[in-house]
Amino acid sequence: MVKKLLGQLSPQVQPGVAPLVQRWEAYMQKVGARVEEVFAEGDQGLTEIFKMNPLDPGPISGGFEALRARFHGVTDKIDGAVEKLEQEWDEAVEALNLDDERQQRILRAMWNQMRKRSDGFKDELEKKHTVFAVRKNAEWARMLY
Repeated sequence: MVKKLLGQLSPQVQPGVAPLVQRWEAYMQKVGARVEEVFAEGDQGLTEIFKMNPLDPGPISGGFEALRARFHGVTDKIDGAVEKLEQEWDEAVEALNLDDERQQRILRAMWNQMRKRSDGFKDELEKKHTVFAVRKNAEWARMLY
């Protein structure tokens, strides 16, 4: 949707915001890849902890807590990045000094879509974390029985 809206902007306006759109998309991909790395490391680490002593909940709880902290360490940065991007977006739009109401509406719609996608992305990552934790708890429970 954002790229479609970008294509609706005039050739004079596009260069003012296109780099911000590209940077935002690259950042979201980077965050998604980093979260997947955290899950892969957590998957392996928790399995090793389960195998060492599945009856001792202390280290296992510590492993889950470490995973949660690493996950939120990555995802908590999204809000700060979006706030920074919003400031840069506002500056870029202001520098364009647009009188064209249609172009202004498109730019507002683009920012709203980017913001919605960022929020949706965070929600999606949180769901993945929950599913991961449930799956690993089930793995641990199977080891106990």
